[in-house]
Amino acid sequence: MLDNRFASLLSGRYFANVVRPFSMRERLKISGFTNLFSLQTRRPEAIRVMNDYLQWGGFPETVLHEMTDDVKTELLQSYYDSIVLKDCVAYSRIRDTELFYRLLHFLLTNVGNIFNYSSLARSLSSNENTVRNYLSYASRSYVLADVTNFSWSLKTGSRAEHKAYCIDNGLMNAISFRFSSQKGALLENAVYNELCNKGYADITFVKNNRECDFVARKDGCFHAFQVCSELMDQNSLREQQGFKCLTGVTETASYTIITFNQHEEIDGVQVLPFYVWAMKG
Repeated sequence: MLDNRFASLLSGRYFANVVRPFSMRERLKISGFTNLFSLQTRRPEAIRVMNDYLQWGGFPETVLHEMTDDVKTELLQSYYDSIVLKDCVAYSRIRDTELFYRLLHFLLTNVGNIFNYSSLARSLSSNENTVRNYLSYASRSYVLADVTNFSWSLKTGSRAEHKAYCIDNGLMNAISFRFSSQKGALLENAVYNELCNKGYADITFVKNNRECDFVARKDGCFHAFQVCSELMDQNSLREQQGFKCLTGVTETASYTIITFNQHEEIDGVQVLPFYVWAMKG
C-alpha cells in the first residue's frame, strides 16, 4: 500500500515501512560478498555484479531467478505499466494520460539533469501547475524522486531547480533503451538510491557557479558526494572543485567521489568504487 492510503484503510496507530528494491549492498551479499575483504579478493566478480545491478536494478524477481534479458525487460516494463496505471493514473484520476506518460519518459531519460517546472512545462506544451501535480503523483507512487537544490529557506521559490531519479535502474532501462550506453547516468541514479538505502535524509544538490551532485544529512552531519564514471586528468579538478560550491552554504563532514573502479584519496577527498562505497556502513 502507498502511504497516502493508510489513513482511509487503517484505524488507530500504525508504522509505515518503505520496502525498496534490493540495494547494491544487498545485491552483493546475495552473490556471496560479505565484507570489504571479499570485494578485494574477488574484484572482477564484484565488478560484474555491479554492472549487472546498474543495468537491471534490484527488483527481487530479476535478481533471484535466472532469465534472459528479453524476459527481464518484459517483466520490468510490466512493473512500470502496472505502477503507472494503478498507482498514478487510476488512483489520482489523471485525465491527460498521454501527457503524463510523456512527462515520465522525459524525466526518466534525463535523470540527474537539472530542470525547473516552467521549462519542463514549455517542453511538454503544458502548464506549470499540471506539471507540478503530475510530478507529485509520480513521486508519491515511488516511480521517481523529485530532488530539489539546497536551500535553508522553506519557501518554494528558493528551490526552483530540480532533478529526477528513478526508484530502480532496471525500471529506468526498461522504458528507455538509450540508457544502456550512458554509464554516468546509470551510476548517478544508483548512487541516489543507495543514499536512500543507507539512511541519508534531506538529499539535495547544490548549484551555483559550480555543482555538487549530492548533499545529504546523516547522524546530524552533512556529507557531500560527486559521481563520476572515471576520474581522468580532464575532469579530476572539475569534480574536486564541485565541492567548493558548498563553501558558505553548509558545514560538511566528508567529501566522496564515487566512481566505477577507482580507489584513492586526494587532498582529503575519498575516491571510492561504487561497490566498495555501497558495502561500507
